[in-house]
Parts: sequence; structure tokens; C-alpha cells
Amino acid sequence: EHMPVIRDAAGGIGTPTSDHERTKMGIDTCHILAIINGYSGSEGLQDAADMTINLLQRYASAEKCSSWMF
Repeated sequence: EHMPVIRDAAGGIGTPTSDHERTKMGIDTCHILAIINGYSGSEGLQDAADMTINLLQRYASAEKCSSWMF
């Protein structure tokens, strides 16, 4: 209750505490969208995004990573 729901054209895909089965990652996943919520403001969000990208590059061989804040 009172939590944001992330949706696409087909319906809900997740909340800050859960994801939808159709958006899970698997061995064949080649694109991801990671959403980092800043409930107390934007402080620390860029650091969290940078850490996420670093971990994806280090442990998942991610390439062409970028981040946006809005």
C-alpha cells in the first residue's frame, strides 16, 4: 500500500520490494533496466548507480552501461 508501481504497456513489472515473474533475468538476458529509488532525495543516487554499473561490469561482463537521473 502507498508504494510506487513500475509499469510498462503490458502491465505492472515491479515495486520497490518485489519484481514480476516476466521481468526476471536469466542466462539469455542481454538488456536490463535497474531502477534505484531515492526516497529521501537525490543524495547518494549517482554513487549507487556507479556501484551498480561497476558490479555488472565486474561480475556479469556488462558492456555499454549508462545511467540517467530524473
